[in-house]
Amino acid sequence: PERFVGVQDLDGADVPVFARGDANKPRPEREPRKYLAVARTAGAAAKTGSGRRELADAVAGPDNPLTARVFVNRVWHHLFGRGLVPTTDNFGLLGDRPSHPELLDYLAHRFVHEHRGSVKKLVRELVLTRAYQVAGGVPPEADATNRLLSRFPLRRLEAEAVRDAVLAVSGTLDRTAGGEPVPVPHALAGSGSDSGNNYPPSGPTDGDRRRSLYLGSRRSFPSTFLDVFDKPTALNTFGRRDVSNVPTQALTLLNDPFVQGQVRAWTERLGTAGLAPAARVERMFREAYARGPTAAESARALAVVGPDGSGWDDLALALFNLKEFVYVP
Repeated sequence: PERFVGVQDLDGADVPVFARGDANKPRPEREPRKYLAVARTAGAAAKTGSGRRELADAVAGPDNPLTARVFVNRVWHHLFGRGLVPTTDNFGLLGDRPSHPELLDYLAHRFVHEHRGSVKKLVRELVLTRAYQVAGGVPPEADATNRLLSRFPLRRLEAEAVRDAVLAVSGTLDRTAGGEPVPVPHALAGSGSDSGNNYPPSGPTDGDRRRSLYLGSRRSFPSTFLDVFDKPTALNTFGRRDVSNVPTQALTLLNDPFVQGQVRAWTERLGTAGLAPAARVERMFREAYARGPTAAESARALAVVGPDGSGWDDLALALFNLKEFVYVP
């Protein structure tokens, strides 16, 4: 038989509020177990049990507007790069005001009553809007900070997407769904259970070609490649990730063994396709950027390759390092 950790919902008890949080100063009256009244949706007080069920109903119930607003704002943030409320983790008095409060209310209402909590329907509705499909570029002076989304904001791929894009372009990405987590590579000597220590085994440099979703996550053994591109730590929750542009990112895309291995895999795959040099450059641009090269780009690429064809690895590495590879206009 399999064992699992369970929680039994025993009878709870109402407890007093302690004055200023001092455990030695309980107030005489006891407060019923219920949702925070300060959130304007007190919910039903618990009559039996611990109150966890009533708390869950109050948090996720259709009468609580706060949960839907927070969730819709986070989905908007992940699609547009900035939420209608920029402080995705703070909807309180110290957070920023929403740029479009009526839109936030409208989307929250539709998410609950029209989409019935379906994230896919919410995403579909947002990506079909004109705001999502508008061109990028420099916003007009009247909206210099682009707060009103007069232009689509420039976005950098998240850490996991950068790694997955490298694997996808090289043609080695394993798209199999599910499976055991893949250990991340590390350089501790004598790692593994056979060496008598508690270190996890070191994984392959390419992560067994699996999507970043399937890389093992250990606090003491993070993925250095993902960390460089601002993957959050596993210690806290993050509604909004940091997005940096630092020299270590360019150095990683140039020198990391994972990238070097995928460069060789990419050029070896295209080398067996029997393409002429110009057609091969065209193929590489389309696989990396979903567009063909301009005449000037094609000429520079062929110059990098050289007449003897010795520079295909250099060209592939250069294409991985252009800003267009990690930024979405």
